[in-house]
Amino acid sequence: MQGWFGVRRRLLLLAFGVVVVAAALGGFALYEGGDPPTEPHFAIVHTPRGLLYKATTARFEAELQQAEAASRATAAEAFASAKEQARAYRYRAAEKELRWSLEAYETLSAHLNAGLVALNLGELAVAEAHFRTGLERMEEGGGRDFVTAFQLGLGVVYRDQGRVAEALAVHRAALDVAKQERDLLAEAAALGHIGNLHAMQGRMDEALAAHERALEICKQLAHPVGQAVALGNLGHVHAEQGLPEAALDWHRQAYQLAEQRLGSIGQAFALTDIGNVYRMRGQISDALVSLGRALRFHAELGNTGDRAAVTDDIGDVYFRQGQLDRALAAYEGSFKLYTGIKHAVGQAAALSHVGNVYERQRQLDKALAVHEKALELNTGSGHAAGRARDLGNIGNVYGRQGRMAEALDRLRTAEAIYQRVRPQGQGAQDVARTIRRLVSPLDLSQID
Repeated sequence: MQGWFGVRRRLLLLAFGVVVVAAALGGFALYEGGDPPTEPHFAIVHTPRGLLYKATTARFEAELQQAEAASRATAAEAFASAKEQARAYRYRAAEKELRWSLEAYETLSAHLNAGLVALNLGELAVAEAHFRTGLERMEEGGGRDFVTAFQLGLGVVYRDQGRVAEALAVHRAALDVAKQERDLLAEAAALGHIGNLHAMQGRMDEALAAHERALEICKQLAHPVGQAVALGNLGHVHAEQGLPEAALDWHRQAYQLAEQRLGSIGQAFALTDIGNVYRMRGQISDALVSLGRALRFHAELGNTGDRAAVTDDIGDVYFRQGQLDRALAAYEGSFKLYTGIKHAVGQAAALSHVGNVYERQRQLDKALAVHEKALELNTGSGHAAGRARDLGNIGNVYGRQGRMAEALDRLRTAEAIYQRVRPQGQGAQDVARTIRRLVSPLDLSQID
């Protein structure tokens, strides 16, 4: 029941394929006295829907100055190992190393990076705990350089938990700090997240204004990652508005920029977006070519999370064509990849699509079992939009089985969630349409 854009958008927010760009970040790259550090204190994390920040070794080492020698060595070794594991997309291993680093000596750097790793694993409660702990430690110590980094991460958590008002508030707080610190890149990052939230709520003019301002800033800074993210966001808003031609133009600009300056990961993100717009336009062969290229990039990089997401998108192309056996194979492949990295939100998304195939094949009992498993996974991870999708799917199956009371119960619960997180999205429209169909059956007496 979920539209392609809504599914992809949420998955990619959690599948943070990382491109680290060494750049001084204004108020973030604070340094007092002596020779300047060999690297900035913070680095950019490139995600398809927004910029986030990770702490570098330089910032971590600055925090170790007060630690005892033994604790310092243990914490530093674990932090360095976590950096290498995350670079290779081995997030579960990175999570363990960061936990060991925090046990040896607690640092804000490890909390920030552990929160990002938890987001990559779809573990929203764990990510929230790290980001909130970091903010609390800063309040106790009076520091400011981590504020925006923690706020941006926390806002992403709130968004995926369905706490949209809180997400908007914390991203606006990040924007205020960025302006106070005259940190233009942080300002652009916050604007991107704010624009995404506006789009989720159907405020498209405000979304476009935020993304256009973010693009303007990143052009002023000559920051290619920021430009690529802003271009992609502009494409997504136009796709949501039902303007695939305009969306395709923005995504092609993002691809050209990535091809020139960002390498494989940036190209993969843009190709995925291009492929999904082709799917929206019914250009099936073009969609498969673009998505296939994106898939190869992710496979070469060893990026299992985004590889799984693109495999799921390929399944959607086949599903749209009515090639159900191929769709099912792709969805099951996606589920297997997500299971390998223990990514519950991704597993749930793939399962929801498997259930849709079973439903199309009129295997309703199998469809129901799969959708209920997806709901269990999303409930456990706290992913609100995923829960709404799964409840809508379950309600739809119940309706087909003639279990009207149960169907309406699930559908109305899904509708209530969608009203919080994405009232204008395809999922909300599908649920509303299904409810109308169930409560207003065809009146045969009016037919001649």
